[in-house]
Amino acid sequence: MGCAYMDSRRIRIFYIDAANTDTIIQNRLRNRNTIELLGYWELIYNPDFKPLEFEGFKKKQEGLNGFVITPKKWIEITNAIGIVSKSGRSGGAYAHKDIAFEV
Repeated sequence: MGCAYMDSRRIRIFYIDAANTDTIIQNRLRNRNTIELLGYWELIYNPDFKPLEFEGFKKKQEGLNGFVITPKKWIEITNAIGIVSKSGRSGGAYAHKDIAFEV
């Protein structure tokens, strides 16, 4: 995984193989440890985070073969702020620096 800065707080997460970027990021988000990291970060830094939805991911879905989540879906369901999903020319998935270097 590579990174490029968006601003002082967010880093664009990208991969050398741009054609498969979405698939690679989705695969990383399937991992139980990744979901837990995202959720705990949000619990600490985001007062509007939806912890019940986070618990639902932990108990029912993460790590299962059929579990697929995009950054956009994670943001919509949990009201997350640690990851930002942008479309368009400068689009992509951006993460807070604490998250980007761990995911």
